[in-house]
Amino acid sequence: MSGKLLTCCALTLLTFAAGYAAAQAYPAKPVRVIVPFAPGGGTDTQTRAVAQKLTERWQQSFVVDNRSGANGNIGTELVAKSPADGYTLLATSGSFATNPGVYDRLPFDPVKSFDAVVMLAPTYYLVIVPAAAPANSLRSLIDFGKKDHGKLTVAISGLGSPSHLAGELFRTMTNMNFVNVPYRGTGPAMIDLLAGHADLMFCDMLSVLHHVKTRKIKALAISSSKRVAELPEVPTVAEAGVPGFEAISWSAIFAPARTPRPIVNKLNSEINSILRLPDIQQRLSTDGTAFGDNTPDWMATFVKREIEKWTKVAKAAGTRAE
Repeated sequence: MSGKLLTCCALTLLTFAAGYAAAQAYPAKPVRVIVPFAPGGGTDTQTRAVAQKLTERWQQSFVVDNRSGANGNIGTELVAKSPADGYTLLATSGSFATNPGVYDRLPFDPVKSFDAVVMLAPTYYLVIVPAAAPANSLRSLIDFGKKDHGKLTVAISGLGSPSHLAGELFRTMTNMNFVNVPYRGTGPAMIDLLAGHADLMFCDMLSVLHHVKTRKIKALAISSSKRVAELPEVPTVAEAGVPGFEAISWSAIFAPARTPRPIVNKLNSEINSILRLPDIQQRLSTDGTAFGDNTPDWMATFVKREIEKWTKVAKAAGTRAE
């Protein structure tokens, strides 16, 4: 064996040994989890539930730090430029995969700047309308949208947001006519929909489930591939007349690129264990099986596919953000 090869092997072993030792001691101090959105949203709620369990299990604080702005890009950049030691993590949403197609330039590379750690929960979109809306089915809504010549208004939580692009995919697949009305977040958009000032909205299920169950709004369809237990009477978009339509957002944990793999694996294993707890399943509205084995490698591949999918949708719709 050549001296160069021996040196290479020795360095590899030393790197692995150092990463293993770091993982054994991890976490030796508080961990900061950056959520790049305002408090109270779906990703924030899911992250806090998991962070609490990690704190209890490992006897070290996992502190959620909200750094909102630019559709998640400000907080995401902060993590991308943080030390790759496992003590600064990113908890983000599907905007991580939609932003590359919406922004001309990002201050980080969503693939190269991060290591995938673990998926937390899926977020499906409900196609919702005001309680007094004449449409009682997705088919009647589509028929109306094809005839009204752009008078149908769709409340969107932000230009280029995952829910906005889900609506654009829906528009492409149905040839509907509607006008997007952007708001500063899901909350303000929901207020106008509840008041009947907007005709339609694509909203994540967790944010609107209470309003659907109390009949303050009508859910015409859900964007998942199959019906969900929380709303068994609501058909999927595909069932309701748009074959092939599926849109899933999600929340997930990332670490800065080149974080020692043993630390990534340790986090992945512990969080997957937490996701199987009954109280966490109830809070996250997931049974813990939505992402299969949910390994870092699987997640990295999934995210790359999501980026490709939504970049195509954004370009076809001409959606750009500054």
